[in-house]
Amino acid sequence: MGPTLIFDKSAFQSLSLDEAVWLDALYQTNITPLFFVETLADLSLADAPRPAEAIVRDLASKTPELSPAVNAHHRSLAIGSLHANEITMDGRPVVLSMKPARSRKGHVGWELDVTPEQRAFQRWQRGAFNEVEREYASRWRAGLSGIDLPAIHAKYRPVVLGATPRPRDLQGVKTLAENLCLDPHPLGLPDPLLLAFSIIGAPLDQWKPLSRFWRSLDEPPLHEFAPYAWHVVMVDLFFNLAIGAELIGRERPTNKIDVGYLYYLPFCNVFSSRDRLHRRIVPLFLRPDQEFVDGDDLKSELHRLDDHYMQLSDDEKARGVIHFANRPPATGDFLTARLWDRYLPAWRRHADAPRSRSEPSDREVVEDVNSITPVTDGSVRPASLSGDSAAFLKIIRYYPVKKGKWRILSESDIPRNPGPRS
Repeated sequence: MGPTLIFDKSAFQSLSLDEAVWLDALYQTNITPLFFVETLADLSLADAPRPAEAIVRDLASKTPELSPAVNAHHRSLAIGSLHANEITMDGRPVVLSMKPARSRKGHVGWELDVTPEQRAFQRWQRGAFNEVEREYASRWRAGLSGIDLPAIHAKYRPVVLGATPRPRDLQGVKTLAENLCLDPHPLGLPDPLLLAFSIIGAPLDQWKPLSRFWRSLDEPPLHEFAPYAWHVVMVDLFFNLAIGAELIGRERPTNKIDVGYLYYLPFCNVFSSRDRLHRRIVPLFLRPDQEFVDGDDLKSELHRLDDHYMQLSDDEKARGVIHFANRPPATGDFLTARLWDRYLPAWRRHADAPRSRSEPSDREVVEDVNSITPVTDGSVRPASLSGDSAAFLKIIRYYPVKKGKWRILSESDIPRNPGPRS
């Protein structure tokens, strides 16, 4: 699957269909709800050089299909974080469409079905759009006019001017945001929990029990009480303060949309964008074990990979991308290989290792996977499958036979009765 990669629309839109094949084959892509909505919003483009439906269809045709994850929405995760739900923030996507399942051997794990977003992308590839989606796209674009950055500037400018020390750069703004998360009195709020509650927009009926719970724990700092909620608050507070500090312009309402991708940074190893604002602010929020890859560099890398695999023989290409490119090239100076070395360091050791006699055959693996069925009788509690206790993760996918000029599946991979493939 490769390192977990989040891309924004600017990085993805620049890729050719053939380049997108290698993004899909060699990375575990985490598709954010924001990318899905931004793609859908193109249906309402009024001044595009091509029909809006064609633009969305082209984007959908490039969307990863081999091993994508669709991350849960940041707001629901942040509210869960405030309620002491543990949100994993180690580079793995957080998905909510998993169901407990059991294999024929009695092993218990998860089954992840195709999400509604992925089904929508599949429809869009065929140019099939429903009226609800068209209406949503129109409302989304109309909503951009409701983002009032000058009002944010007016509210946060006095906070910046009154800060000691006054922030002079974006790092200074981030430090100020961290201080305000500890003590939000300069914002006119009595405590950090109320700050989080107001920024995240949690339901009002949750305030009293949540406040009692927080106070019963002796009012811990927000980053200890609800780490993911703290991250979301930090992103929004940083952006508002940067507007107030006049370090981010207030002329483009889309800046507010762009900063929303940062909500999902905890759920990737690598973030890629061609957006100028992202180039400036994303590195400030990355953990030491994360990387920012410029979208232009990513495109160049995927183009080089496309040229590399074009040198293979026709017989090798006929085996299908899922067979001959399940790992990056072991030779040559490829960025993708360096990222695999960092995040999946064992890949080189296993690349050419012969199959052990104790390993199951391909047929046995297929039989085991096909025997996995969801557990619907309540005998398995999802909470018991937290962490690494699950024996397997079955992922249901619809694989294309071809994409661009590349064969994804070999002839022998294609079932006689086409259907979902795992």
